[in-house]
Amino acid sequence: MQGATHPITPAMVPDDGATALWRMRHEIAELVGCIEAAKAELHELQPQTLSKRKIPDASDELEAIVQETELAAGKVMDAAEEIESLAQKSDGEMAASLADIVTRLYEASSFQDITGQRITKVVGTLRQLEERLSRLAEAIGDTHIEAAPEIHRNENGEVVDAKALLHGPQLPQTANAQDDIDAILASFD
Repeated sequence: MQGATHPITPAMVPDDGATALWRMRHEIAELVGCIEAAKAELHELQPQTLSKRKIPDASDELEAIVQETELAAGKVMDAAEEIESLAQKSDGEMAASLADIVTRLYEASSFQDITGQRITKVVGTLRQLEERLSRLAEAIGDTHIEAAPEIHRNENGEVVDAKALLHGPQLPQTANAQDDIDAILASFD
């Protein structure tokens, strides 16, 4: 193989006092190369984007799930209480059937407590991860925060990529209030 260059390894260099210094420099250069490669890989993870946008968004969505399931469980409990009231006013087989339904509704409503606890635990873990990624981003000098994906529309205003809409309903803190929407609609009159 003519023209091919092979890296010099410490084993190729005679062992004397000057070589010890050369070997240390060579090792340090290799370590610096490894550190630079690791930093590049860490930059590719986009820790700033993860810690400042993606993880907080995921945490907010999970907290919204807890709130919505709590509201839904409350509505189920209210309905169960109404059925229980009807059961007390009924007699015989109807009262027993309604009481059985109410019991099953109360038992099934425990899902909210369990899911709420588990999701709260996940949110706590996400917050810790967010904090650590933020420190990592700072340590490696990552200041770039990737923009949220754009929703592309055609000339008729229709969404081109339906996957862009798969974010679910807006969170209460980012959604337009009904009063705001009414004011906008009223401005067209």
